[in-house]
Amino acid sequence: MKKSIKLSLLIALIIGLILLYLQQSKTKTKPINEVSLVEQSVEKNDTGPTQTPVVAIKDTEIEPEKSLDKKQLNKEDREISYLIAYRELVQYSKCSMIYINKQKGIDLISVYKEDYDRYAENPMKPSEVQIQHYQAYIDECMFLLIDDQEEYTEGYKRLSKRLNNITPETDEEIALSEAIEIDKKIKQISNQLYIEKSGYNKITEEQREANSKKRHALFDEIDIIRQRNNGNTTDEDLALIKQIYQQLSTIGKIENLEIDTEEIAFLENEYTKNALELKEFFKNNQTPDVFLIFSEHLLNERMGKFFFTEDLNNKLGIYDTMYIQTLNEIIVPFVACTLGYPCGPESYFSIEHCLDSVEPEAKACGKNVIDYFLDDLLSTNQMIDFNNYFNYLLDNHAKI
Repeated sequence: MKKSIKLSLLIALIIGLILLYLQQSKTKTKPINEVSLVEQSVEKNDTGPTQTPVVAIKDTEIEPEKSLDKKQLNKEDREISYLIAYRELVQYSKCSMIYINKQKGIDLISVYKEDYDRYAENPMKPSEVQIQHYQAYIDECMFLLIDDQEEYTEGYKRLSKRLNNITPETDEEIALSEAIEIDKKIKQISNQLYIEKSGYNKITEEQREANSKKRHALFDEIDIIRQRNNGNTTDEDLALIKQIYQQLSTIGKIENLEIDTEEIAFLENEYTKNALELKEFFKNNQTPDVFLIFSEHLLNERMGKFFFTEDLNNKLGIYDTMYIQTLNEIIVPFVACTLGYPCGPESYFSIEHCLDSVEPEAKACGKNVIDYFLDDLLSTNQMIDFNNYFNYLLDNHAKI
């Protein structure tokens, strides 16, 4: 009898430990879409509140499925999801100039140093931390190639084909594939609209060929300037490069050509219709990648206006178009991070902010994107506008 009691107690103890372990595991791993709203304290002085932000902070995030495969599998043999194939295709397109310059034998670090803040009156140089992050970024870009000799266009075709050959399986992936199709329609209309407005369709084939040759010649001239003196570009060289970029920006501009106003009006209407379709689609598909597609069309300035301009003016009291664009550049990654996009210190988002951060401390480097925005980037006044804009998006377009 005593033995049976002891055995029963032992079994009960083991079951209790198992249940405790499972409960701890459950509390540590929160659902991907679970978000906690954290309200920062309001500090008041004689002039009123200095900060009133309410921001959504993600507890967990999914990093791209790359690290396990890099040294173990052939790049084409990796079994990856539709979502990761899409994200790698997006990243590949961002790496285009790295691939092109690498094949030309141009030193990538030197180009980064030259281009960094080159339009400022008193240009700065990137910090050592930024240079280290840029080298890591180069390595990530090169991983997406079959080998160092693969040309950019061939690689893009390969990765596009790979994505098209993968069947979306999860609800998130199915929504993403549908959003991609709407995005394609909008971009096609947008390109047609650009052509109509620019008069490009009025150019003869000979003119197009001449412009193309001139562009190639100017880019070759930039390469020659960068490669001379063993890559040590002087201030005089930088001034020449700046002049060449100005010449490139003027090529192809057509003046005094008759344009088809009816066709332009039709295309603008089609653009608005499809963009609103994407807007409605997003209301029922709250995923970070869909939001990034959505934001590209509805939070960036197209056709001289924002889709939310009237609301931002009337509801939030924000009237400056350039300022709205500045806020959008912060809002877009912030909302994506909140929805679960990878935003940790080693993520592409974090590295991109690190490389673009024109400040001696390079505070964005090695930091979670949300922490960088809240701790270092936003001023007190911006924080108030940002908070109002963020909550407006949550209430109307990006309910989490």
